[in-house]
This record gives sequence, structure tokens and C-alpha cells, in this order.
Amino acid sequence: MKARLNFSGKQHAVWRLASLAALGAVLARGDIQVFRPPEGTPRDPTQIVRLSDAEFRVLAGGEAGETHFSLPVARVELVCRNPSPGPRTVTLHLDLSSLGTRTNAQGSPWAAMPSRDYLFVQRPRAEWVQLRGQVEGWVCSATFSIPPGDTKVGLSPWYTWADFQAWLRALPEHPHLRRTSAGLSDGGREHWELTITDPAVPESGKQRVFWHAREHAFETFSSFAMEGLVGFLLSPEAAEARRRFVFTLHPMSNPDGVAEGAEYRGGYELHGLRNTASGRLALATVDRLRPHYVITWHNWIAPRDVDTLFYTDAEGDRPTRRAWDLFTQRFPSPRAVGHRWESESDPVAKNWFGRPLSDDNLHQYAMRHHGSRVWGWEMPWWGRTVADARRLGAAFARAWLATLEQLDRAGPDSGPGTPDIEVPLWIVHEFRLRGSAVVGNPWREAMLLGEFTAPSGRRLCVPGFFVEPDDWRLRFTPDEPGLWHYRLRGEGVALFARGRIRALPSARHGFIRRHLRNPHAFAQADGTPFFPLGDTACGLYSDGSVTPALRAEYLRVRCAQRFNFVRVGALYSPTQGRQDPRFWPWGGTPEAPDLDRFNPAFFEGLDRFMREPAEAGMHVELILLNFDQAPLQEPDHWTPLRERAWLTHLVARYAAFPNLFLWTLTNEYETRPDGRHPLDRPEDVNWVHDTARWVKALDAWRHPVTVHSVVSSSTRSVLAIPPRAWRKRCA
Repeated sequence: MKARLNFSGKQHAVWRLASLAALGAVLARGDIQVFRPPEGTPRDPTQIVRLSDAEFRVLAGGEAGETHFSLPVARVELVCRNPSPGPRTVTLHLDLSSLGTRTNAQGSPWAAMPSRDYLFVQRPRAEWVQLRGQVEGWVCSATFSIPPGDTKVGLSPWYTWADFQAWLRALPEHPHLRRTSAGLSDGGREHWELTITDPAVPESGKQRVFWHAREHAFETFSSFAMEGLVGFLLSPEAAEARRRFVFTLHPMSNPDGVAEGAEYRGGYELHGLRNTASGRLALATVDRLRPHYVITWHNWIAPRDVDTLFYTDAEGDRPTRRAWDLFTQRFPSPRAVGHRWESESDPVAKNWFGRPLSDDNLHQYAMRHHGSRVWGWEMPWWGRTVADARRLGAAFARAWLATLEQLDRAGPDSGPGTPDIEVPLWIVHEFRLRGSAVVGNPWREAMLLGEFTAPSGRRLCVPGFFVEPDDWRLRFTPDEPGLWHYRLRGEGVALFARGRIRALPSARHGFIRRHLRNPHAFAQADGTPFFPLGDTACGLYSDGSVTPALRAEYLRVRCAQRFNFVRVGALYSPTQGRQDPRFWPWGGTPEAPDLDRFNPAFFEGLDRFMREPAEAGMHVELILLNFDQAPLQEPDHWTPLRERAWLTHLVARYAAFPNLFLWTLTNEYETRPDGRHPLDRPEDVNWVHDTARWVKALDAWRHPVTVHSVVSSSTRSVLAIPPRAWRKRCA
């Protein structure tokens, strides 16, 4: 049955009565049960409405919200209980309108209800995983399998007051760690304070750091990150930091809000910091410590793919981006999971230096009264795991400490520029930089980014790629004549360069786009019509029987026949790879692959191949994936992270090639994820949409993206989308 999307007051009252009346019968039948845990939300059990044996509507919010927010609800915790001996399928419809009181579903990036199409589940004895759902209006719906027992569900992975207490009890004894109670909340809960420093060094000569998290009840990422932080600060790696600093940590700043089901500021600062015991205690802690630094951690829900670093730094009396550049060079790149830094084109917007200050905000209070320098983050959960949160908590501390060591030296803003570069319009220029990554796997966790400003003021963000061992490259093609300004910077790697490019006139026609006056046709950037006439030669590069001479002859013949593009794959041959490493794209061998690294020799050969059609006057439709062969048809090994690392590398290498016509995600997309051919699975179309978005977000020049299907149209579409409309949506 199709659930209604909106509820009147009368309907809600009727469903309350129906829900209570049906509860006894449900328990007697052994049906799936959905209920809130002791610290969960929504608090009112009648806001969980049974629609059928295994379908439920959850009216999130109400008293659990306690805010006047207009944005979608950010906190839901539920238990799905399966009393059966085998797995069952359950459908949840999460209405995030807070009983119709929220008003802004789509009106700002921080609303983003269309992108709230996911939730997290933790099945018995398993880790938290992210599941994709569907959004309609204020409702996110998801259908998933649950094994026997209790499965946890949330908009974020849970981290409860009970979880915090358990973690605190499990902390090992350490001579550099003190645990004390700083006071009680209004609800009588302890505010635990952790102090980490080396007692052998007098505290009078140390800098004081006040580090706190979980001010807002729904922000569970910061709690897991705190666990990683404490592990790092107590490790041998941080021994020098313990000699130089006194770290005072409040890992759970809002125990009442967390334990009593508040969504956001309830329990802490809903009506002002001074109106709760927890808020007053935080202010008193700042006055007691008079910290040199205040670090605060948050995680918003939306924008789901935008991370924020805020900081305090200046050169003289001028706020600068220097600290931001230094930190992001030392912190794992958020692009590993499809995120980016907010305000990355203007990081000074997140610099707190010189801002007007108020006593109503804890961080501004510390700056105003004690001269503290504020740092912090917003790290959304989307695409991340609990293990990621703990790892990034340690990584933040590591990057922050390294940044402080550099701030007294000449940072990136003080570095010299390079001489102007002259490049003809529509010609690829390749930048080469050298730098050592500070992350474990630079293929995945580090990134070279180019920020280019066109003569018109338009800005492009272009990804580069890693070659090994410390070699980084970035390819850029100017698409406007005149003077460009660029800044190259590393994420997770110490890279920096800046300068200017003078784009000279050229006789070339430019990238292929949809025709400005005819949306059903193509044209090149200068308006020259492009009527595509192509041929498929998927293995033109990877098929070992195709010699360079045979490939050159094929291109010559096709050009003579007036073909203007060829469909080829960024494919590989395991058979050829066993004989010649140049045909194996990853680390290791086909028998013992290392799918977290790439083989530079393979891609250098693919680079040369991509230039051959251009020299013959041909464009390329590049097929990015092939689910007909291992390891792509092995879901246990070909994980989403590995798939996206592969796509990121391909887009970074080839998006700047002017003869690239379009990206094809894969041939016969229905073969994913295991090489078989099931039809009409909604998750396949979801994959197409999500992957196309990923590619377009990476591609600064926005080449067309398409996909190849097994059959020309579906005869039994689960999505009830007409074939023509379906094909349009996928492309």
C-alpha cells in the first residue's frame, strides 16, 4: 500500500488509537515490531504507526525536537525486532516534518530533503551500515532485510549516554590521564572531564586546550571521533604533545539532550547557555581554564557531502587562509568518500579572526574574554562508517598539532608564485608536483586539487592524481581565452603552487556539449555542430591481439568512412595482465590483486592510447566499468569505495582531454554487481543515478554521462517509469 505523505491533526489522533489497539494483537501474532529504545526518539510510541505486517510510518520529532527549526528532523532512533526464526523484510517511512511543523524541505542546502535518501542500520552482531532509501516530500522510505533479533535503525549511528558511560568505564588506566566530574546536569547526570598531559612537565609552561563535543544531541559522529582522539592523545605518538599541552576534554557536553531524546539544542542551549546547568558548566570551564585554544566538534546532516573546517589565524591584522591550507594538507581528503570542504574556494570565510563576538556563544565567549583561538569541524555521516569517525578523530589531532608547528613559518600564502604559463585554448596542460602524503594510502585518502579562476570570474575545481612514489599530476584545459589564475593544493599531502595561465587563441573547436538551441543535438564549444557517428571497439586498448599498427589502421579506416568517435573501454585483460603488467591496472597481480592501489604502467599506456584517436581526428566515448569480468563482478572485493576510487582516478586523468566525447558508466549495467543479468531491479537504477552524480561532480568540464543497458526497454518496470522517461533519467 502507498503511505500518505501528510497528516492532519484528526488523522493523527485516529492513528494513535489504532496503533494502541493493534499493539496487543501484534505481540500475540509474533509480527515485526518497531519501537524506540530507552534513549531514543520519537518518545511517543503512537508516533510509530503500523501500516501492514512489515510496513511502518514513523512521525519523527514532536517533543523530541524541542526546537523552532524549519529544517527536516535530524534525530531518529528505532529498534526493528524480528521474532521469527528467519530473516524478514521491513519497510519504514520516516516522516521528518516534526508532525507538520517544519517548513523548509528544499529551500536551502541545509534543508536538502531530496538528499536525505538514506539511513543507517546495525543488525545483530554487525557494524553500522548505510542504506539507500527514496524521498517523497518530507518522507524518506527504505525497505531492507532484518535477521532474527533486534536491528537498530537511525538517521545516524547511535551513540547514547549509556554508550558513553560504557566507553568511559573501559578507558585504561594511564599516568597521563585524569578523570573527574566537573558537575551535574539538570537531569543529575555527571559531566565527565578528561585531562591528558604529562605530569612530569609543569603545567605552568604549557598551552591549554579545551576540546569538547556533543553539544547538540543528534551529533553522534563527534562522540565516536572523541574515542579516536583520546586513543591518539594517550599513544606514544602524542608523547611530545602531552609535554607541550594540557588537553581538557568534555566528550559529552549535553548529557541530558542525548539521554532524554532531544534533537538539537535541548538540554544545553535551547533557550540560552545560561539557562541550563550544562551550559553554565561549559562557561565556567572556559573561565577556569582560560584556554589558549577551544576546539569543538559537530556533524550536520545536510549538506550531506560538505565538510567544514573553521579556525582562527591571521598574519598581522589580516585574516588569512594559511592555517586552513596547512591543516587540509595534513588531514585525509574528504573526497575519498565523495565529500568536499565548504568554502574551499574562499576558506577565509571560516576564519574566526576579527569577527564580532557575543557572550551567547561558548566559542565567541572564550575568544572575547580569554583571547582563545577557536577551531572545529562539521563532519556529516553520509558515506562514512563508525571506524572512519574514530580514525578521523585521531587524524584531526595529528593534523592540528602539525599545523601549529608550521604557523610560525612561511605558510602557503607566503610562498612565491610561478612564472606565467602560455597554453593554447583547448590544449591540455599537465602540472607536475612532488610531495609526500601524510596518509596511509595516497591513492584513496589524498588528493591534489586545482582551483582555477577564468577571465570571466568562473571558477573550476579540477582533481589531480597520484602516480608514485611522490609524483602528483593535474591536467587542465583552458576553455576561455585570456588570463587564468590558479592555486594547486594538496589534501592529505603537502602540495602547493599558484600562478597564472595565459590561454591563447586556437583553431580548435572545444568540448562537445548539448546544442544550445537544440537540446536533441550536440555541438562543440564554439558552436560547430557535432553529429555523432561512432563504432564500438571496447577492447581497442586492452585486447592483446590488437597491435599498435592494427589500431592505427582501424582508426584510419574509420576516419575515412566519416566516423567521428569510437566507443572504447578503460578496460583490462586479466589474461594479458598475467603476461604483461602493463595490462593490469591495480597493484599486485591478477592472482593476488591489491585493489587499493593503481599500476602507473597501465595508465601510462592508456594515456598514450587516448591520444591516438585525437591524432587521427576521432573523439572517444570512454566506458568506465565492466561487470563482465573479475574483480568487478566480485562484490566482496569490489566495494563501493574501490569503485569510486577507480572512477575518481579515471575522471582526474581524462576529463581534460578535448577529444573526450562522453562517459559511459558501464556496458549492460544490469550485470552489476556480480556479472548476472537480472532485470528491473530498483537498486540498479539507483546505482546509475548515484554514479552519474559522482562522475559529474568530479568532472569540471561536465562531459555528458550515459549508460548502456542490456535490453532496449523494460517490459515489467518495478519503478513504473515509461521506458523513454527512464532512459532520460539515467542519462
